[in-house]
Amino acid sequence: MAPHEPPPTPSSEQEGSLFVTQEDDTNVGARTSEPPRNLKQPLKLLQKALERSCGFSYATYPEEGLSITSAAYDPRLFNLKQALAQIGLDVKKLMPEGDLVKAVFAHLLRSAVAITIAPSKRKRCICLVGDSGAGKSSIINCILGIPELALVFALGKSVTMVATSYESAFPWQKKQFAARIVLLSRRDIRAKLRGLCADYFSYQLELVEIRKRAQARAAKTVDMEDNEGDASKAEQPSEVRETKREAAQSAFEVFRSLFRKREKEFGNDERGKEFLRLADGKVEETVNEFMEWCTDLLPKATEQTADSNNRKKTNSVHLEAETREKLHTQLQMYAESEQTLSKTPKSSLWALVSKIHIGICDVPILEHAIFVDWPGASDKNYLRAKASNQRISDCDEIWIVGQISRITTDRTPSDALQRYAAIKPCVIVCTHIDTVADNTEHLAHLQAQGFQDSACTKECARREMLDTTIRTRKADLKEHEEAISNGQIVVIVEDEEYLCEGTEDELQIARNKINSDNAALRKLENELGEVNASVINRGWDVHEPFFRNRLKSMLEEMELNASMFFVSNEHYMGCKGAKSVKGSLLELGRTGIPELRRHILRATEADEMAAMQEYIAKVEIFLRGLNVVANPEHDKENRKVLQTIEEGKGKISNLKHGDYFTALDHTLEQSFERAVARRMDDLVTNATEIASGKINWHASTLKAFIANAGSHNTPKVGRHNWNRVFFADLTNNILANWDTFVNEEADAFTKLQEKLLKEIRGVIASSNGRRAAKQLGDKTGRFRELIEAKIEEAERLCEKARREYAIKLMSIKTEATTPGTKPQKSFIDKAMDYGYDLCKLVKGRGYRRNVIDTLKSYIALRGRSSPFMSVVFDTRRAVEEDANAQLDVLVDAFEGIFDDITGWLESVFAEQAGDADAPVVRKELQKYLPDALQRHQDIKMQLEKIIKEYQNAA
Repeated sequence: MAPHEPPPTPSSEQEGSLFVTQEDDTNVGARTSEPPRNLKQPLKLLQKALERSCGFSYATYPEEGLSITSAAYDPRLFNLKQALAQIGLDVKKLMPEGDLVKAVFAHLLRSAVAITIAPSKRKRCICLVGDSGAGKSSIINCILGIPELALVFALGKSVTMVATSYESAFPWQKKQFAARIVLLSRRDIRAKLRGLCADYFSYQLELVEIRKRAQARAAKTVDMEDNEGDASKAEQPSEVRETKREAAQSAFEVFRSLFRKREKEFGNDERGKEFLRLADGKVEETVNEFMEWCTDLLPKATEQTADSNNRKKTNSVHLEAETREKLHTQLQMYAESEQTLSKTPKSSLWALVSKIHIGICDVPILEHAIFVDWPGASDKNYLRAKASNQRISDCDEIWIVGQISRITTDRTPSDALQRYAAIKPCVIVCTHIDTVADNTEHLAHLQAQGFQDSACTKECARREMLDTTIRTRKADLKEHEEAISNGQIVVIVEDEEYLCEGTEDELQIARNKINSDNAALRKLENELGEVNASVINRGWDVHEPFFRNRLKSMLEEMELNASMFFVSNEHYMGCKGAKSVKGSLLELGRTGIPELRRHILRATEADEMAAMQEYIAKVEIFLRGLNVVANPEHDKENRKVLQTIEEGKGKISNLKHGDYFTALDHTLEQSFERAVARRMDDLVTNATEIASGKINWHASTLKAFIANAGSHNTPKVGRHNWNRVFFADLTNNILANWDTFVNEEADAFTKLQEKLLKEIRGVIASSNGRRAAKQLGDKTGRFRELIEAKIEEAERLCEKARREYAIKLMSIKTEATTPGTKPQKSFIDKAMDYGYDLCKLVKGRGYRRNVIDTLKSYIALRGRSSPFMSVVFDTRRAVEEDANAQLDVLVDAFEGIFDDITGWLESVFAEQAGDADAPVVRKELQKYLPDALQRHQDIKMQLEKIIKEYQNAA
């Protein structure tokens, strides 16, 4: 369903506290205190954040754009949910007290309670990417209505250390805040440790080379051909060294944070450096030792909740707390900042964390969307910028966040657009609009280009006049006050001012005049404040079309589409009283946050309607089951149907593993593994020829590209991405076979679906096969109606799994065929990582020849070591893991369907001798059922009418 403006439903209802409950008035001072701006003192900044109030309230629906006519807050849908829940409550009231009755109708009671709770809707996953400091975390704070939330979970730093997802409360969550920390697999940890060792040792080699060249220059024997050469002839030697230095420093910080408990090896910086010095040249041995140490650090077993249905244990840890501060304390072990680290002997595991999920209770917007805050693309901490093995593209929408003054010039936004906009809905979010809104010089420049606003021009002139007048009057008042303090007065003779001694009366008159002038000055200052507010708001109205046109031009040039929003996080917080802002504020509507929230609610409208339809179907199944229980058929032979159901349930998991995955493995092997293996000689030949062509590049240029994993540019060499050209043929091969793979996977899933549904239909066949006159599904067909309703539920589950898996496959396709960006490496980038690590260790004379030979040798590897096969294996692994995750949920749901059918039938057969209440209850249920069915039908028709209204308004 397309996003659109819903039909109007007027209401004067107040929103109250939709998001975070407003705190007592005693905390107003804390809410409006000015936060420190010195980012070099993160611990003080964190302390200030913890002292601030938990949140702020929203005033009215229209103010926030949360119109109650939007699907998310449409009161008609709320009323329908209440009406559906009432059916379950009514049935509960019909049940008399008594253990015997509760035993007979146990499943009916459980189901009645279950339908009083509406099914949760599918949540839209939104990933935020962009440079560090662009405002990603602040946007999340504003949308959730919790100031400093992301800052607290970034542990007092202004950068996000680990990919962090903000979600509604987890099923197992009992407290206000919770966290689920997903750790890297052993395979990923080993790869990361190997890369860190290469980064560290590479820079040590660089330092050795620098010292040798210095000695050679002193002796005037430097070889200019095969070494990096003089700085004047090298392209960017200082930049290359700085990149290597940052990578080495990051690696050392990780080793120290992980292994600081090992007093002998990493008890302090000196011991750590000495240990690594002795390990130089023994990379694999060092990695193996580090892996043993990491194994000791990681949790021994996955923490699973008692009610967890997850079949596959993952490396995850669950934490809970009543406050952000307490959860922050628990999270320190997994995402500790360097400042805190230096004051504690504990190890920090942040480098081994793949992703952190934060669950928060009672934040309504999180019932509609999940927000994933990714580490900044330009983060100087080399490891932090590639800290997760999660896939950015594995979402519904990507927000590309950038400061408005640099959004069209920085590479991060354009790189993200080029990678994602063709396959995924993208939104460009320009932040810090308040910094340009009242820039008078820029306003004049825009007006010269035709972006006119006469009212804004008048207000700017008026502001300049008032500013001049106020400065003049302040100077005059200061002069007069100083004169009075000296017992003098100012007299004017022929337009000239003179100071003279004044009498007491004259001095009093002068004082009164000063008081009058001060009052007039305050009026002027108030007027200036109003004018400043007008200028910043009208000024943004002039700037907005200018920046929108620039972005449109950029998108047209790139032949891409994306939505655009312009926000000021700081001014939004200021409008909410959660932050003190210097100067005049943008009006709430112009801060852009309400419009972003409206965008989210519109985008989730279809999911809202789907959840309502699912709720109606859920209640319909309940009523079908109720009909079976209220009108039992007493045929002892039909107890054997329960055995049929149990047998059908037992086949479900085998169908998944036996049929579907066999077909999936076959199509993966045929489409990718064998296809790539057949062309391996050509792939290697073409890629090594491309690598050979770089022998003529300057040594410093080669070092720069290797230090940046093959993606870089210099003044003499434009932007290149080696991985893109090395894997161009492989990419074409994967793309050529992708549709075939997708079609065969779809066929395998369809066959699995048919077999799953056949097992449910077999229940009807079993009941119909015994004494047609006394079967469960006789004349009225009550049992058949229940089974058919369950079949429809199963079909919906299959379609849902199919849609979700299609999103996953599109994400995998992107990772397998497109080089990544700084926040995340693609499969292609990961395949070349070890090759670049080997190149980083090349040193000495003949550097260019040796590094090209190293690169070619790595590209030419065969078997499981081949970088080309590495992409294939990563693709296969991702496909199988995602398929398994989707089908685990589907299998659980199908087994739940069989359990539900069993529960209803057990109620049919459960009546015991001497139970006088059960027949009475069944008669009451029979009387109630027609009215409940009619109410259900009315609700269904009302929902169809509402959906049609929304569709017509689109």
